[in-house]
Amino acid sequence: MPVQTSYTKRMKPAVAGLIGWDFGTADLTSVLVETALPFGNFAVQGSKARTAVPGNTNVIGVATRSLLSVYAINNAVDAHGPTEMAPIMREGYVWSPNAGGAAIPDGGVVYANATGQLVNSAASGAVAVPGCRVEIGGAVGAMCLLRIQTAIPAGA
Repeated sequence: MPVQTSYTKRMKPAVAGLIGWDFGTADLTSVLVETALPFGNFAVQGSKARTAVPGNTNVIGVATRSLLSVYAINNAVDAHGPTEMAPIMREGYVWSPNAGGAAIPDGGVVYANATGQLVNSAASGAVAVPGCRVEIGGAVGAMCLLRIQTAIPAGA
């Protein structure tokens, strides 16, 4: 039986929408997806209660991965598809990719663009997401660890 004799100094890179289990407790809810909702993107209420679409105004949480999405038939798709039930993190720690602009600093403000992607600032129509913080930042394209503490909007 092989024995592990060496250990890396850092964790392996995360993937979008992965819950940071070792960082604390989490509060998730399930919603019906109206349009494709990529893992790690911010979600807002869709056209009806208990539905979601990507967005940045009145954020209800972040789309996370589930066992179903990890073992999906089409593993090339990194999103919950229309009519799927998606786990949405309202409180806890989740990994999200830096979608552009510039590097995101540790401890910074969390900004989301109009399509719910994490970005570095309020440029290009992005807005600050209340109750959220960047715990571990990163360069463009890198995974960032976010602390999510969204308020629960009416109808969510």
